[in-house]
Amino acid sequence: MDKTNTTTKSEALLAEAKTLRGHKQVVDVEEKTVKLVVFTLEDKLFAFYGEFIKEILHPLKVYFVPGCPEFIVGVINIRGDIESVLDIRGFLGYAPKSYGIDITLHKSNRIVIGQTDDFKSGIVADSVVDVLDVSVHSVNCSLAAISGSLREFAIGEFLYGDKNVIILDFKKIPDKL
Repeated sequence: MDKTNTTTKSEALLAEAKTLRGHKQVVDVEEKTVKLVVFTLEDKLFAFYGEFIKEILHPLKVYFVPGCPEFIVGVINIRGDIESVLDIRGFLGYAPKSYGIDITLHKSNRIVIGQTDDFKSGIVADSVVDVLDVSVHSVNCSLAAISGSLREFAIGEFLYGDKNVIILDFKKIPDKL
């Protein structure tokens, strides 16, 4: 093999490699994700975007407040701050739960404390299933299969295992108060 021919081929390959390197596309391997808090109400799975959830509490003593609408369960004391506790079942088209004056939450219940710029409250959940990061591509924003009162609060859905989870818009809760 001719040494000149080999050098020319090597130079040509190096030149082509430099050219290709300049056109190389940068591919982001990390998919954008969103944090979701998955919880149950009436044996159905729901979620709130994690950016609105400040903490998840085990059942606390909930104090009855006379004259409040039935969706206001009562108030709780969180480290000296008094926060309302809401039951959003009625907003979603389910029968509201009657708590009465002596409010007792089940040990599996959780109070999900959420906050927006101008609203903060606890939401009673039957249970909190998971807090997870979900790819934004996994969230389906088409709400064709969702109807009734639930549609007003739903902003997306995704699969959790083999179950459908409806993502609720925490920012719409104050509109119903």
